[in-house]
Amino acid sequence: MSKLRFDVISIFPEYLSPLKLSLIGKAQESGLIDIAVHDLRDKAEGVHKSVDDTPYGGGAGMVMSPEPWAAMIDDVIAASSAQLHDLIILTPAGQKLTQKLAEELSRREHLILHADVMKELMIVSDNITKRCRMFVFVNFLLVTTY
Repeated sequence: MSKLRFDVISIFPEYLSPLKLSLIGKAQESGLIDIAVHDLRDKAEGVHKSVDDTPYGGGAGMVMSPEPWAAMIDDVIAASSAQLHDLIILTPAGQKLTQKLAEELSRREHLILHADVMKELMIVSDNITKRCRMFVFVNFLLVTTY
């Protein structure tokens, strides 16, 4: 069984530093899994490294700009030796993460996680959809332990 690679993309990468601790940290140290955290702002342009914009036509809220996402996912895929890639977008609108789904994902080679919870995200890139096997929507709120 090959080592499972996680690439986690976030606009708050420091928030994910606990991934180096506890059981996940031990799994990394023992070589069972490999986790890399990427700052989406590294792919943003401009002085402020903004990764979002106002919605077209106005309205409340913000939308994510697709360009930083496409550039980051392209780089993550290019740096991976995996043949197949799975993009997982954590969203409250997603399906529940069950034990069965967790076991299925554990048999994958490369998981790319969008770690910032949002209502929805649409990545418009033929290049990405041709290179990622599937989009899985997992409800982050349902897997949090209270």
